Amino acid sequence: MLDTLQKSAQILKQFTSTHPEWGSRELAAHLQQPKSTVHLHLQALTQAGFLRKTPRSKYALSWRLLEFSTHLHHQLGWYQEAVKAMQDLAQEVRALTYLCVLEGQDVLCIARAHSEPEEHREIQTDLYLPTHATAAGKVFCAFTGLKVKQFEVFTPSTITTPDEWETALNKVQDDHYALSLEEWVADSCALAAPLYFEEKLVAVMGLQVKTFRFRNQRNTLLQSLLQTTQNFW
Repeated sequence: MLDTLQKSAQILKQFTSTHPEWGSRELAAHLQQPKSTVHLHLQALTQAGFLRKTPRSKYALSWRLLEFSTHLHHQLGWYQEAVKAMQDLAQEVRALTYLCVLEGQDVLCIARAHSEPEEHREIQTDLYLPTHATAAGKVFCAFTGLKVKQFEVFTPSTITTPDEWETALNKVQDDHYALSLEEWVADSCALAAPLYFEEKLVAVMGLQVKTFRFRNQRNTLLQSLLQTTQNFW
């Protein structure tokens, strides 16, 4: 039973903003699992209301999940205010902003705001973020004790050794914010800072811009981010 639930959960995690639809054959190849097994899980998830069939005969997340999302947001006393603050920051700095939480040992991006969608079309923002290569991941590691599973290389700037990582975390703890300078996506830099509610770290808010803009506006972007997070509640 547990194994079945874990496989179903793994399948649901594949439906992201960058890949919202999957065919059974395509998903089976992606997961390196038998097509018949994946197809059975897709059918079961559809019957349970978690997935739906699209006009292209593929699978996508069901609208019913919005109901669960709404219930969760009401349970979190900080969420609505955090999203509004994130959206206001996006308008202020004219950049992509995001909100992340810690789900077990994973950094999960739960919300994003785009002030100018065309500008950010090519910026990568997946649902689950690599811990060691993102500003949000560094913040969680610095202030929650989250550990890096492996130092996967994404770009020539990615941190790949424990010594480099320890130095980076010490700086985050001293500065109370984190940088990611082309460490996950080439020509893309990010800033992130912790978000506290009732004296607890509940989320991380950040922004992401192209490298050229970051080099020219780093201090201004950082000031806007810190003003938002420090005055959050």
